[in-house]
Amino acid sequence: MLIAMLLLASLDRSSAAPGWTLEPAASKLTFEVTQAGGEVKGEFRRFDADIVFDRNDLPASKVRVVVDILSVTTGAADRDQELPKPDWFDAARFPKAVFDADRFEAVDDRHFVAKGTLALRDLKQVISLPFTLDLQDDTAVMDGRLELDRNAFGVGQGAWAASDIVGRKVAVIIHLQARRKT
Repeated sequence: MLIAMLLLASLDRSSAAPGWTLEPAASKLTFEVTQAGGEVKGEFRRFDADIVFDRNDLPASKVRVVVDILSVTTGAADRDQELPKPDWFDAARFPKAVFDADRFEAVDDRHFVAKGTLALRDLKQVISLPFTLDLQDDTAVMDGRLELDRNAFGVGQGAWAASDIVGRKVAVIIHLQARRKT
């Protein structure tokens, strides 16, 4: 989910390979899943990213997003207390989720796909994250959305592996803003 987490994979840089600094107050990593037939929205409030991105030099671009699993919140105290437990994220053993993207494809000059590995719990999966990138002066805004199967990452084990109460598909929505490093 996190990923999304994350990905931020966006941002233009010069040939000197400057990176980008995430602006946390303007960035969000959220998710949506169904539970008992209704929609549940949540977010990860703490995450960081190491971004080097040049849409004119995609082979030199890379992004690493690290998400603090204990920062998950859904607005329901009972659910928020369960998510860090072993049946869900197992935050005691796996406190971070990491998305490493090192391959990028341009769809056009505003739409891209980041390809990389998402590590969540003790599992890793290759994922593709489509995103848009808007640049204005030294500010970049990246928006992406992808759907993950929570079972592919072991999120929801035992009786929770079934999708009769909590859906298997999780939409991860990423909105990142970053400033070009000087």
